[in-house]
Amino acid sequence: MFQCTAKGKNMKTAAILRWVPLTIVAFAIVSIVELLQLDVIVNKTLYLYELKYSVDWAVPYWNTIRPALVMLFLIIIVAIVLMAATFFVKSGKKNGHMEESESVKEKHWNTYKLSDGSTIKIKTVLKGVKRLNTFTEEGKPVYSVKADNVVEVVDAPKQLMKPEDQEKPNPD
Repeated sequence: MFQCTAKGKNMKTAAILRWVPLTIVAFAIVSIVELLQLDVIVNKTLYLYELKYSVDWAVPYWNTIRPALVMLFLIIIVAIVLMAATFFVKSGKKNGHMEESESVKEKHWNTYKLSDGSTIKIKTVLKGVKRLNTFTEEGKPVYSVKADNVVEVVDAPKQLMKPEDQEKPNPD
């Protein structure tokens, strides 16, 4: 059975948002590599050019680079947690079934005017879909669909309505 999902903006947005944490991790890793290269330049290369150690420049340097590295590592951890949440947390949907709250209440109704003067609305509610192991002549897969038809009487002539003086059945 397959999940019944609506196509459109929500699916595209979800697909894009799924990759945002991975992009953040990639940017953070590049930033960490660049900061570590800067650290190598300051602590090794510049000493070859006779850089003299001084607390006047070393303390501000350390107070800048260390928090930056810590923040980048924290960003990576948060992004990994977000990725895990989006990739591994299952939705509340049962496979192949669409919950009632997911359906749009007034969409997909067909209205018919009947020969007796009544007007009805009909909506098909998809309950499940199963792909069969067969194909059409064009090579497309064949599906079995389980659905219910919901019928609502919108209008009916007075002569078809239940008489007002008719008693209701006794539930006892």
